[in-house]
Amino acid sequence: MESCAFFVASDICPYSIVAGPGFAQLIQTAIDIGASRGKIDASELIPDQRTVGRCTSELANRALEKHSKLLDDNDFSNRGVITADMWSDVYRKFVRHYTLEDKSVENIRSSIESILSDFKIDNLSDLVIVTDRGSNMIAAFPTDHRISCSAHLLNSTLTNTFKPKKLEKDPMLKEVSSLLTICKDVVKYAKQSWIMEKFNPALCQISATRWNTHLELISSIHQNEETLPQLAADGICFDLIPAINFDLIDSLIGFLSPFKDASDQLESSKKPTLHNNTAKEYLQNKLEIDSFHCMVVFLCPKMCSLKPLDPVQCEGTMQDIHDLVASVFVPSMDVRSLESFEDDEFDTGEAIQDEIQKYKTMNVPSEKDFDLLSWWKEHASTLPRLSQIARRILAIPATSAPSERAFSAAGLVVDKLQAQIGPKKVNDLIFLRSNKGF
Repeated sequence: MESCAFFVASDICPYSIVAGPGFAQLIQTAIDIGASRGKIDASELIPDQRTVGRCTSELANRALEKHSKLLDDNDFSNRGVITADMWSDVYRKFVRHYTLEDKSVENIRSSIESILSDFKIDNLSDLVIVTDRGSNMIAAFPTDHRISCSAHLLNSTLTNTFKPKKLEKDPMLKEVSSLLTICKDVVKYAKQSWIMEKFNPALCQISATRWNTHLELISSIHQNEETLPQLAADGICFDLIPAINFDLIDSLIGFLSPFKDASDQLESSKKPTLHNNTAKEYLQNKLEIDSFHCMVVFLCPKMCSLKPLDPVQCEGTMQDIHDLVASVFVPSMDVRSLESFEDDEFDTGEAIQDEIQKYKTMNVPSEKDFDLLSWWKEHASTLPRLSQIARRILAIPATSAPSERAFSAAGLVVDKLQAQIGPKKVNDLIFLRSNKGF
């Protein structure tokens, strides 16, 4: 414990460094070496920083080669998915992955194509691309299959809703505007003084780059409802804290919580999310309903009747399913022998329709949150055609959250102490972090 405290103090590191998995792995490695070699001087083990830098690049290149081989071995053509976004660094003025002065349409597209070429992916039109609705992103992929990030749509809607000018125009919402201003001022004061340590949890300020940021602000104030009056009694923010309307905060939390629940469901990168597109309930006029949104509804067994869709969408969705099966289905020899189909009739419209009808009559799991991918894997032999397109479509995320997480990590790498680090080193560090177990 004392060694950890001295480490944090000597190297001016945040306390949180000892809670990271990388620190634990480093300590475990040192313990294992000590157990096998006995007591040795630490200086014999610790490499030079340049050696660590070279090793980082080597490990990142090794992971890249494994990814490229996986793509080669499994023929991911015509069914790949990427999320794409941009992140600007205030110290070096470069955008992640590539250096450029402007985020022009030409630069965006050519740079993404360059990145994909590292993975031996040469045709961008073979991929589904999930991005925000920035005009440059939309223009960069005009003929490609681009889907808008649902979480960005949720966030932009809330951001526009809570713009001070809009709130001030409505007499009923002026109190909301005043409350948010007071809360922001309290948090600002706390962050600039010694009193932040008195709050548990810590107060959160509104951030333009963070989703659900208004909810985080008022929730942090609400959770410190008992602490704040005590500070006001001591003369701290005595002109602000008494003006906080906690009843209004309760109402706002009730209003904003469903938005967070929706974005949390949509942000996962470990399981299918496109069928959880609950944003439609809030953004009926703004959410762009893509054919993939409709097809993924059909591929969720509990919704295969397409009740969430209108009659026109239902008809179009079934035609899209039929066309997609006919265009991408590659039968295995096992399936051919199992069903005794002739080569020229295996993928007829009748065979596809029979499988669709079989799927619609199957029993569906009763549990609320069953594993959708596992279900399709278990039924791959029974529904060979649909399982192939399910594997393709369920891989499409509802948001570009994976890119956002990479940017959050990059923000910790590129700071005032590492302002001279090059884009290649940033890429290596972030790529290795995302693929440490690969």
